Amino acid sequence: MILLALLLVTASPLRPTIRAERIQVRTTIQQIRQDTRQMIDQKRTEFKNRLGELRDAKKRAIAEKINTRRCEVIKNRTAAMTRHLQTMTNILARVEEKGGDVSAARSAIATAQSAVDALANADCGLTISGDDTALKSEVAQSLKNLRDQIKSVHDPVVAARKATTDAVRALAKVLNNPNE
Repeated sequence: MILLALLLVTASPLRPTIRAERIQVRTTIQQIRQDTRQMIDQKRTEFKNRLGELRDAKKRAIAEKINTRRCEVIKNRTAAMTRHLQTMTNILARVEEKGGDVSAARSAIATAQSAVDALANADCGLTISGDDTALKSEVAQSLKNLRDQIKSVHDPVVAARKATTDAVRALAKVLNNPNE
């Protein structure tokens, strides 16, 4: 083997071919490195694009979840308020059977029921312009509006409850003090 290496080094016709092969190998390596760099840059660009899509998809998923949750909140709150109003109506029926005055309470319940029905029939969807930068403020405004709507409907229900309580108390006074 040593002899073969000496022959390769000393033989002049082989030296130019070895140099040519080295140059060719270097050129090939440089080409591979350049192709690899381009491929890495391309993959980085694709990753950044995918990352941007993921952020948008995440925003869309969050907006859809908030929209669904908002509809559920409206449905649950209106169902609860309707149940309460129905209970108050049943109480007023018993008060009326015993001779109590329930006209004010019935009108308060009717007002509250119309407000609850209006909220139940209202559109529960988010209003979004489609701009990702304004999405946060639009969702925040929509949730604030939801709280305001529920509060505006809750107030008549509270008034109906107070009127029902007053009717029950008035009947209790009459039944406990028949002389008055």
